[in-house]
Amino acid sequence: MALFSEYAVTPDVFNLACYNSRDLWETHIRQLQQTFLTEGLVRDLRNGEWQQFLSGNAWDRLVRNFLKNLNINGRLVPSNPELSHTPQTDREWCKEALASHDTTPLNGIIVSDAIERTYRKKSRVSSVNKLLFPNVEWWSPTDSSIRLKRTITDYKDALKLILRHARGCAYLS
Repeated sequence: MALFSEYAVTPDVFNLACYNSRDLWETHIRQLQQTFLTEGLVRDLRNGEWQQFLSGNAWDRLVRNFLKNLNINGRLVPSNPELSHTPQTDREWCKEALASHDTTPLNGIIVSDAIERTYRKKSRVSSVNKLLFPNVEWWSPTDSSIRLKRTITDYKDALKLILRHARGCAYLS
């Protein structure tokens, strides 16, 4: 069991228009922020192009602060581009996340309801609306006080994301 989880998020998750109410939208954004800042990492797809794409939109102050906090706290981790072009739609960002997952596994890909319907058969793709209720197998709080066997393998498994993305740390596979 790992101490951290790594996720990809499509831009539509931050779009108020994808929700039935502002209250629901705020609840989801706050839940994601809490999870990412305490026990998760967000894959900054295409070596930062995901973040640039989000920065280019006129988001609500809550989303701007959310992204700023991810950056300040070192929760955005870069990944290499997988598709031949920069995604321009939410479905293309989901395709990029899936391709990135094929290269380096993610715990999950968080999308809107509309995108989830397109990728229903992909177990790593789930709507943000399903995360409020723990019925998504990969969306469960990680345990920051796990018990490990005293083996190098167990320690490496538990710390692999931390070691892979730590500044100045050479992670040995």
